[in-house]
Amino acid sequence: AGLCSCSSSKKATIADMKGEWDIVSLNGEAVKAGVAEQPFIGFDTKEGRIYGKSGCNRILGQLDMTAAPGEISFAQMGSTRMACPNMDLETSVLQSMDQVRSVKAGKDENEMLLVDQDGNVLLVLERN
Repeated sequence: AGLCSCSSSKKATIADMKGEWDIVSLNGEAVKAGVAEQPFIGFDTKEGRIYGKSGCNRILGQLDMTAAPGEISFAQMGSTRMACPNMDLETSVLQSMDQVRSVKAGKDENEMLLVDQDGNVLLVLERN
C-alpha cells in the first residue's frame, strides 16, 4: 500500500525538505527495522547542507539551494569509512543517493520521494 504514493507528480520545494527524514524504502524495498542504525537524511535548508547516516557511516555534503522546485542536487558528498558487519544497506544507500536528480512530494507532508533521471523512485523518505 505504501508504494501507491510513488505515482505522485507534485514537485517538492527546498522548504518542504527541511529537517530529518528516515529512509523507509530503498529501490522499491522496505528498509528493515532491524538494522543497527536507521538510515536517514537531514536537510539543513538554512545552511545548504545535507547530512545523515547511511546505515553505519555518517554522510555529509552540500545541497544546491538554487535548484528549481522538483530538482535536487548534492555536491561534495562524503562519508565516514567505518567497517560495518553488513555493508549491503550502506552501499545501496550511497549508490542511490548518487543517482538522485529530483524530489517529489509523497502521499502527505510526511513523505518525500527521491527520484532518478528516468523517474524511478530510489528512496522513500518519511519525516522523523
